Amino acid sequence: MALLAAAASLGASPARAVLMEPDRRVESSGLHSATGHVSCGSGSGTAQLVGSGGTIVTAAHVLFGRNGLRADSRNCRFEIIVDGARLTAPIDVTRVRAGTSDPYKAHASHDWAVARLAAPLRGVAPYNLGAMPSPGQSVTLVSGRTLGQTGSVMRESCQVRALRRAEGGNEVMIDCSAQAGDSGAALFDRAGRVTAVYVGFRSTAPQLRQSFSTEHYNFAVAVSASMRAALAELSQ
Repeated sequence: MALLAAAASLGASPARAVLMEPDRRVESSGLHSATGHVSCGSGSGTAQLVGSGGTIVTAAHVLFGRNGLRADSRNCRFEIIVDGARLTAPIDVTRVRAGTSDPYKAHASHDWAVARLAAPLRGVAPYNLGAMPSPGQSVTLVSGRTLGQTGSVMRESCQVRALRRAEGGNEVMIDCSAQAGDSGAALFDRAGRVTAVYVGFRSTAPQLRQSFSTEHYNFAVAVSASMRAALAELSQ
């Protein structure tokens, strides 16, 4: 039976993420202030400040739709909450570097994007990139999808179960739960460094909450040399 996949993946249609058993997600505030919410036209997801206060990392399908960028800079923005204050900056859509500008046709392993903000956000330390995770490694998935409702991020500590080599890099198969709005969320190692970006799922029964298996899992795109180069370019 063919596996379904979220967002950009082997020609499959976009779909929500899948829930895992057990579900260990909790809301928290203050620990991940550089994680925020990104909206761009019809796209909505999670992004995080990485490398500088003026650069964000997210999933390509949050910024790009079937006809290119989802909106102009007036309608693409990133927001975080620092010490209870909501900080917002437009995204400079002329300064976006991505693994693909057509995420609905490209392989999911290309589904990452680095973007420059129109003005840097101050008062919070950006994250740094870490090494590619390995099977068995503990990671934390942090999403900004709840910022607008609760002012807190959603986080879950879980485990890397396997790596899947693909044409655009490495997919990181995880036993974290996820749902709509988590696209672009970072996987953090124990040192708090970004090791991968969540992009979607594969499942033969996505409507069911199940334990991890090769037929039911969420996955992220590991930090690649191309992603590092894009971040170095836009952080200058």
